[in-house]
Amino acid sequence: MSNLPEWSGAQHCYSKAYKVLENMASRGHVTKGRSQCFVSDEMTDLIKALDKGDEETIKGLLAYDHIYF
Repeated sequence: MSNLPEWSGAQHCYSKAYKVLENMASRGHVTKGRSQCFVSDEMTDLIKALDKGDEETIKGLLAYDHIYF
């Protein structure tokens, strides 16, 4: 992974988060419309946090394993 934030443990968190996103997609967090796909609010929150490099939010969301796994 390139262009990761420079905080300690970023590589581990991002790796885990991408696995979580794959798992969420396979468990119904993505629905298909006619011409596009829609993701759940939980999935959107994690994607936005990853895009921003928001360490606190990423770690907080990954702590909710009952939603994300």
